[in-house]
Amino acid sequence: MKKKKSFKRSQHNERAWRVDTYLSNPRKVKLVRETGHYTAEMVESVFRQNHLNAAIVEIIVFAFFILMGLFKDYALFKIPAGASVILIFSMFIMLSSAFRFWLKAWSTSVLILFILVVNFISQYGVFYSDNKAYGMEYKKGKSNYSIETFKKNSDPEIVQADYDSTIVILEKWKDKFIAQKEKPKMIFINCSGGGLRASIWAFRIMEMADSLSNNTFTKSTQLISGASGGMIGAAYYRELYLQKKLGIHQKVSNTKSINNVGKDLLNPIAFSITVSDLFFNIQKFKEGETKFNKDRAYAFEQQLNENTGYVLSKPLSSYREAEASGLIPMMIFSPTIVNDGRRLLISPQHISYLAGHAADSTFNFETTIDELEFQRLYKDQKATNIRFTSVLRMNATFPYILPPVSLPSEPVTFVMDAGIRDNTGLKTSLRFLYVFRKWIEENTSGVIFVDIRDSHKERPIENKPQQTIIQNFTAPLGNIYNNLLTIQDYNQDEAYEYAKGWFGSQFDFIKFELPTKEQDISLSWHLTTREKVSVANSVFLKENKMAFDSLMKKMYDLQPREMRKAYYTDEDDEIATNSRIIIFKFVNSWQPNKPI
Repeated sequence: MKKKKSFKRSQHNERAWRVDTYLSNPRKVKLVRETGHYTAEMVESVFRQNHLNAAIVEIIVFAFFILMGLFKDYALFKIPAGASVILIFSMFIMLSSAFRFWLKAWSTSVLILFILVVNFISQYGVFYSDNKAYGMEYKKGKSNYSIETFKKNSDPEIVQADYDSTIVILEKWKDKFIAQKEKPKMIFINCSGGGLRASIWAFRIMEMADSLSNNTFTKSTQLISGASGGMIGAAYYRELYLQKKLGIHQKVSNTKSINNVGKDLLNPIAFSITVSDLFFNIQKFKEGETKFNKDRAYAFEQQLNENTGYVLSKPLSSYREAEASGLIPMMIFSPTIVNDGRRLLISPQHISYLAGHAADSTFNFETTIDELEFQRLYKDQKATNIRFTSVLRMNATFPYILPPVSLPSEPVTFVMDAGIRDNTGLKTSLRFLYVFRKWIEENTSGVIFVDIRDSHKERPIENKPQQTIIQNFTAPLGNIYNNLLTIQDYNQDEAYEYAKGWFGSQFDFIKFELPTKEQDISLSWHLTTREKVSVANSVFLKENKMAFDSLMKKMYDLQPREMRKAYYTDEDDEIATNSRIIIFKFVNSWQPNKPI
């Protein structure tokens, strides 16, 4: 009869060390129990059973996370972004361990093959379909995305018609100052991107400027342009301003409003990635004739609507009349087309004059069409029915955080963040000024470009130490990416210098900067209460108070002493009394233990 091999003896040659004691708790040591009486077969069967049970539990837990995606619209099931990231890595570990248990040595090869197969099939939309712009029609044909279409939409007659309709808007803007003896100043607002900090900062500066000028600031503004978070904050402020004008909303400048624009947007995005976007997304909703996925882009828009009380939940076309009548400034969004780097100009008004280039027989040069008018390019796909929140999202689609938006054209076009081409909106503003320069020179006393930036324009020069071989290898591409916005500033400064040559009236440029380096404010869709307070209090910094002084002076052509007499209680005050009371009340209402 064959003697059974003990477990201890079978493991003797496999172990390089002997274990005699172990820690039963942090302060107690115990002896290892004798295992010689256990057979190897019995121990291995116990291990196999435990591994099987663990694999089953892991699969159940994985399925449970997928099912959680069905309830991601409910606040009860939403978890913090950090927890979502941990869950993502936990699920990958569980899946890999399950593969390891079932497939043994073949696990790595099969896992790689599985990933390649899934990647190949995904191009047919099996696992994850392209994200779409909500409100547009994707079932009624596709737009022809071609040079011929671009040229057709830039026909001189079309451009002239759009030009004339915007002249009417400018006349409406001028009528607001009909009782004023002097010609008014026209203001252009340029808002930089930068997540929630840019949203709060843009809202804060516009609120402050209106409070100082008795709402003359927004009244004098003709155009708002920019990227990402800055445009979200500006759009929310403009909407509240419109509601006040219509008698719907009594206050624009209050604690609740700025609290809303600073609320978290990151957690629902991260949760959606965890429970649906990375694996299986089966939830859909229908709008018009098109079905859309409930992915992280949907979660972003829903959370933005919840944060702002659904005041932005409307189609793009709903702003057409308010802009045309001069009640509110025009807003032009310019997300970047991933396919070829062109800019897609989005507005409720027809603005082909910004996309077209006038022919000049005396100048033998063929320009490249690099800006396209969204409304005409996708008119058959109901471009003006697009949700306004989808426009905001397209303009703020930071890579990986939000999915690129596919538009119904042939070939399919994808759009992302406007900051890729123009992070401050200065390119759009200068183009508008150039097109209407003659009218503006004749009917205004000059223009003021207000640059609302989420960081310093003048960046310090870094002293980099000796780099490693890997750092030297990655430095060229890494430096280009890190200096992308700086390169834009160089180009925009050059364009601004040239603009002073072709614009014949007064041209002023005022910038408000958020000192992110000193305050350590995150570039994120989630900010802490301390960070939000830092953003709001940055209006009190010396540079920004001087910028407000300069803005008021330029708006009213007052000398410093006259300006102080008109707007301040005494010469020592640098912030208007009414604004200071609002701000201090606003800041003091933020408690450290309460979310902003």
